[in-house]
Amino acid sequence: MKIFKYIGVCTAGLLALASCSPEDYSGPDQNGIPSVAAYADNFTINVDQSTNTANFAFKAADGVTPVWKIDGAYSSTFSSSKFYRKAGDYSAICRVMNANGISADSVIKTFHVNKTQMNGFGGFVEDSEYNLFKDATYGTPTFWYAPGWTQIADPAYTANKGSYTVTLPKATTDQWQAQMFIPTNVSLQGGKHYDFSCILTSTTDHPHVTVKIGSVSQPDFVLYYNNAVKLEAGEPLCVYFSDVEAPNDVAGDLELIFDFGGNAENTDITAESFVIKDHDNDDGTVVPAPDQAAFVYASDDNLWWAVDKAGSATFGGYYAPGWSQIDNAVITHDGSSYTIALPSATYERWQAQASLTVPDGIEISADEEYDFCAEFSSNNALGGVTCKVQQPGSDDEANGNFLESTDGNSISVPAGGTYKYQVVKKKFSKSFTGLKIVFDFGGNPANTTVTVNKITLQKHKE
Repeated sequence: MKIFKYIGVCTAGLLALASCSPEDYSGPDQNGIPSVAAYADNFTINVDQSTNTANFAFKAADGVTPVWKIDGAYSSTFSSSKFYRKAGDYSAICRVMNANGISADSVIKTFHVNKTQMNGFGGFVEDSEYNLFKDATYGTPTFWYAPGWTQIADPAYTANKGSYTVTLPKATTDQWQAQMFIPTNVSLQGGKHYDFSCILTSTTDHPHVTVKIGSVSQPDFVLYYNNAVKLEAGEPLCVYFSDVEAPNDVAGDLELIFDFGGNAENTDITAESFVIKDHDNDDGTVVPAPDQAAFVYASDDNLWWAVDKAGSATFGGYYAPGWSQIDNAVITHDGSSYTIALPSATYERWQAQASLTVPDGIEISADEEYDFCAEFSSNNALGGVTCKVQQPGSDDEANGNFLESTDGNSISVPAGGTYKYQVVKKKFSKSFTGLKIVFDFGGNPANTTVTVNKITLQKHKE
């Protein structure tokens, strides 16, 4: 309180000198310092929720001036405004002053910002009656934090229903080294279609956050998986999907899974504004139209076309039903098509990987935007197929340097049908030579044959 007293004396002195002649001024009267209690209702804060602007006002009163402390900054204005990007609860410390000094007591005025303002799409309506997370019960988060694959103490975090901020003091290098699991009591119905959104903000750049929606009690249940969420420091990003069908194995204990592996040291990441709803329930949200690209397979613009003509790709993979590795899946090439034979069933993601690699002949620039397209067909239905277009070399060299669609790798191939997978207008994180395309069919039935046709990689074309 002494600090405020001295500030008040100095400020009051300046005010008095501005309004009195030198011979009139005899210094501040310590007994005349006001109490803010009598002026508490003079302070008002109203938030324009459409613009995230907080408006601060003080109703004029004889003999006193307001003193605001807003986000650490002092002000004595009677009215001011401030923009708040992030949703949340905020407060201002309010005092009054007169010619004798600043009030020793204070009033704290709180205010709430409903929704984080975004440069792009902001997600579905968090406060909607249709949001299944709105009245959900959130369990205590658990972690697996292992820089260099050596587990250390769990990171510190703060939680307010629907918002979690995690502090990661140590850097990690690889995916899955900084996992966070948030259990809920949200229940979905198999076969129904759902919409989802959340907002992520990091204090540092992050090349590839992973977002997954699973189940506490059903490890094989995966509604959504995206390991290509690139965050720019201080810039909120909405991660979302729309019209995704829930697997038939119903989840009654939906789990939000985040992995921040690849983080810089001293990184804080906030996950907030969780929404999941039945797609048939319209909350008024308009989902952005996806970027479009014009693809032509048989074209010199297709960087992979020369590879197909020359038959120069080498084949690799990791085929491990039950995580017990067997011979790699057999890959054959014919013109524009690659056929992958998977005789044994697998049960989890990453158990049926196949890759195509060229070490040179393709130059990738981190300054360019790229489009990628491939057609998938299978004799058996496949769900959750993964396709990554990345830098060749070791896992460390390729870490985070790949193209994936905005909504992750939710590729479901119908039996006897075709799925056309596209990534449009995306950048690699760094330049390189050559190319590697990795597929994963983990979860495939026995005796599955998959064909990947008309692989196209090009600089972005509208």
